Amino acid sequence: MYPAGVAGITSRFIRTRSGHGVRVVECGDPEAPPVVLLSGWGGCVYLYRKNLPALAAAGFRAIAVDLKGQGLSDKPSDPHEYTSAAMTAHVLEVLDALGLTRVRLVGQSMAGKIAANVALAAPERVERLVLIGAVGIGRVPGSAMLAHLPLRALDLLEPVTARWTFWVVLRRAYGSLARPTQHDVDEYYAPTADPNFVRALFLLLREFDWRLLTPDELGRLTMPVLIVAGTEDHVVTPNRVDRCMARMPDARSLVIPKAGHVPNEEASETVNRALTDFLAP
Repeated sequence: MYPAGVAGITSRFIRTRSGHGVRVVECGDPEAPPVVLLSGWGGCVYLYRKNLPALAAAGFRAIAVDLKGQGLSDKPSDPHEYTSAAMTAHVLEVLDALGLTRVRLVGQSMAGKIAANVALAAPERVERLVLIGAVGIGRVPGSAMLAHLPLRALDLLEPVTARWTFWVVLRRAYGSLARPTQHDVDEYYAPTADPNFVRALFLLLREFDWRLLTPDELGRLTMPVLIVAGTEDHVVTPNRVDRCMARMPDARSLVIPKAGHVPNEEASETVNRALTDFLAP
């Protein structure tokens, strides 16, 4: 699994105050300004494989995190571990475990809203905020029904462990600029070896708050914010970017034509230029 065989990138596990084992992947000077990158539902650190080296080359310490329930990190069985409040607290514990008091924070999809919630809960710890295809900025069609899923519906998610399911989901996540490779499918499929993987994904779907950020919440994101979206994002609607920016005191956007839900994969060079420019001191 990534980053095996990739020079200059290391992988390790840290332990949070709550006792969760969390995988982090890092590159760059350990003394450089830290950039912490969080991936969305069903994702893992592999999401940022095209961004980590560029950030390190630009003079940052780049750290991608498998949040609890994701990738190779622990997958607790208690549903309350996956509420929005619990995931926000989890990220703050991860920052503590890494010894980071203030960071530049990047979140994609579900983790976009988690990152925004961290910035709202502890604004002194987030110097700059990047939201990529972020829940809370756009709507997730059908998400209003997720909170009503009964636990017995967990059985319906068993097919997600089939490799072909990952191909379908990845193809849906991409726009017109690129297509996922078989290796991409293999990397995102690998965490299904954990028998708790499906339950964790299900609980995240059911317990997380997928609603839009409120105007008040947007207004309280006072740090510089960069919103990145693709015009062909079929997972989180990209049509609210301008309205959200108008509510934020210091926001800018990068909307990439024909990109989908993972523009940092599809248009990595464009996104990397925007990231390094925006995150610079």
